[in-house]
Amino acid sequence: MYNRRPDDIEDILKTGTRRAQELAKETLGEVREAMGLDYFNHNQVN
Repeated sequence: MYNRRPDDIEDILKTGTRRAQELAKETLGEVREAMGLDYFNHNQVN
């Protein structure tokens, strides 16, 4: 079933990866701030 729609699988994986990276970035920013290690203000939106 999935082998007939490889582009769909790739899109799902890419979307999940982007979301996981966003969450990890937010979490690490919170951890740095809580630990006083946010020297360069990583939570600032560019």
